[in-house]
Amino acid sequence: MLFDIKRSNYICNSEKSPHMSTTIESTNSWRDEIELEFRLLKDYLVEENMCKVGNNTEIFYQLYGKGDKKLIIIMGLNGTHHHWLKQVLYFAQLEEYQVCVFDNRGIGLSDKPLGKYSIKRLSKDTLKLLDHIGWTENVHLVGMSMGGMIAQQLCLLRPSNFSTLTLTSTYHNALTSIPTVQDILFFLHMITKSPESWHKPLISITFPKRWRSQEHSPGVNRKEYLVNLFSYFQTVMPSQNFATLFLQGLAALNHIILPSQLKKIREKGIKCIVIHGAKDRVIRMKNGIELSSLLDCPFIQLKGGGHAVMIQDPDTYNKLLRAHVNRIELDAYLQDVPIVKDKENHWTIYDGLTSKPQKAVVKTKSLASFQSSLTLIPQLIQNWKGSINSGTKTST
Repeated sequence: MLFDIKRSNYICNSEKSPHMSTTIESTNSWRDEIELEFRLLKDYLVEENMCKVGNNTEIFYQLYGKGDKKLIIIMGLNGTHHHWLKQVLYFAQLEEYQVCVFDNRGIGLSDKPLGKYSIKRLSKDTLKLLDHIGWTENVHLVGMSMGGMIAQQLCLLRPSNFSTLTLTSTYHNALTSIPTVQDILFFLHMITKSPESWHKPLISITFPKRWRSQEHSPGVNRKEYLVNLFSYFQTVMPSQNFATLFLQGLAALNHIILPSQLKKIREKGIKCIVIHGAKDRVIRMKNGIELSSLLDCPFIQLKGGGHAVMIQDPDTYNKLLRAHVNRIELDAYLQDVPIVKDKENHWTIYDGLTSKPQKAVVKTKSLASFQSSLTLIPQLIQNWKGSINSGTKTST
């Protein structure tokens, strides 16, 4: 899409790919939408290259924008920098920001060496990238799923680098997130089947059924759009290496950050926030709640959100990131978003498919009315007893 580098022809053009699905070929409107967004991105691209992170290993990265606020975004398992398209486009157009996206070792345009993979190893790769681009302080760190695990480890390895931390759809301890049968079957599908067959099961497990059945554009629902979007990404990327995908998965399954370590992150003064979809079937929301509790930081629940909330609701997600980076109170900044503060440090954001609860004052009035009616019960009982006694005397 944007460059021709090393081992990949990564240039966006209008020619049909032999791997493109029939829906893409027949639905030009949203295909044009995707290509337009990538063309817009090109205007803000300032650097793209490979960064050496090991003796025989390099990882691919891109820099967008020229602002003073440095934002690095880390993707999760089986994801590439493409999946942050909406975030990069949003922040790159804000003159105060510069955004870095990259592919972890083992995927995308980065090298795919075999050997031991761990979250700590992936974190050290990221630190070498930060040193390479000269980002050594006041960096705003964002991580999703496995990327969130990498982000936690980064804050332990070199806390002085980071000003804020945004953790999305992730956990601090793999032992608290037992995979479902569907999760296991999907992972086995990924490491045994061709990438072309991944999209539908990936979308089914990542995005809530109710949301993906809604219309994206005339004649195309969101599921169809996502199938074609991910197919489009695939046509401009090298083939996935099943072995390194498996190694990344093992790294995520071995991730453990102790509560005492999270306390150290908190004590270093890094401003944290946790965002999680209530409908996340990959990493359950209870993991996000526990993480925010241990970090003693705000927890944001997207009521209708699945695992990839940054793709599902990019507008809200981007506003949350911007508010957090700018250290603005969430309920004051997000005035045009249906956000409710449930309790201290816990907010819920409602989407168009989820009914926003009535205002508290309405509930208060209803409660007062109910309490008032309770005070009448003794009198009603007294009247009832009186009528019984009266009836007894009459019959006598």
